[in-house]
Amino acid sequence: MAHEHVPDLIVSDVMMPVMNGLEFCQQIKADVITSHIPVILLTARALEKHQIEGYESGADAYITKPFLPELLLARIDNLLRNRQQLRGLWSVSDLQAEPQDKSSSTPQPQESPVALTPREQAFIDSFMQTVEDRMCDSELSVEELASDMGMSRVQLYRKVKVLTGNSPIDLLRKARLARALHLLHSSDLTISEIAYRVGFSTPSYFTKCFRDEYGQAPGDSRKTGKS
Repeated sequence: MAHEHVPDLIVSDVMMPVMNGLEFCQQIKADVITSHIPVILLTARALEKHQIEGYESGADAYITKPFLPELLLARIDNLLRNRQQLRGLWSVSDLQAEPQDKSSSTPQPQESPVALTPREQAFIDSFMQTVEDRMCDSELSVEELASDMGMSRVQLYRKVKVLTGNSPIDLLRKARLARALHLLHSSDLTISEIAYRVGFSTPSYFTKCFRDEYGQAPGDSRKTGKS
């Protein structure tokens, strides 16, 4: 169910048949599709060593029974607000127009004040590399991006949206525009050549998207960037 629906948060017992909550949490956190989902474990196992086991399995919160419903709701609210804060601070509008090193022209997201976990960062890095590899294809779809990432369209959309606050297609468009901005300031390619190079189907649509993103036409941005 977690694979199919990619929920915002999971609340699980620990003592369960077939698979206990610790094993369940470990599998959730080890899977690239579900690793970002916060997990709260509810259990009667109240010893400190049991709590340590819970956190070592990857749990984001460990609540012992009996508990007040208000405590559970407060933990849920806190975890979801922290995730929302992460989305707000991981701003794709901060995609750098200038490459981070001269060996690569891939625009990269600037470091967020709220750090992604290593597994989450690796996923975003992999997704952005996939976007980079396919950027010039004007027919590129979310389904193809998802296939390249080994995920379904729904799984990719939910995970990217949760981690960044943007949809995969939004990220693709922003990355294209960031690359275009870099080319405008660093090359003598015409605006039409740049539009096609970064995957826009027509120069007119590129100009519209560029103006929406940066508040000025590509030609005006070139003059400003080279002045």
